[in-house]
Amino acid sequence: MIRTLLVAGALVCAAGTAAAQTDAECRTAMEESAPQTLMNICAARDAADAGERLDAVLARMRRGLDAARWKALVRVQERWAEYRAAACEYEGDLYRGGSAQPFAIAVCYVRITEVRIRELKRASFELSL
Repeated sequence: MIRTLLVAGALVCAAGTAAAQTDAECRTAMEESAPQTLMNICAARDAADAGERLDAVLARMRRGLDAARWKALVRVQERWAEYRAAACEYEGDLYRGGSAQPFAIAVCYVRITEVRIRELKRASFELSL
């Protein structure tokens, strides 16, 4: 399967305690003035979750595509992942060296990944017509 969240995965690993954060803790962190570290951990977890949802959509699509179409989609996804990484690095660069940089990158990953999921679902639906 295509690995879609290398940077977000690195954020989760760097945080070390992302799995320990509950959904309630993360919701509270995003709604209130929580420590930046907690917000970074929760945003990285959200990015990893978005990557898992993307992987699930791609797995469903794989079952419905012939080998040539799947190979073409893999190429597109690789280029898309490069775009996402570059775009989010650019956004995160606004906070270079600051504690909010990982947060900005992870939030960008979530946003762009969610858009891609919607695009793939729409394309998958259109192929089934």
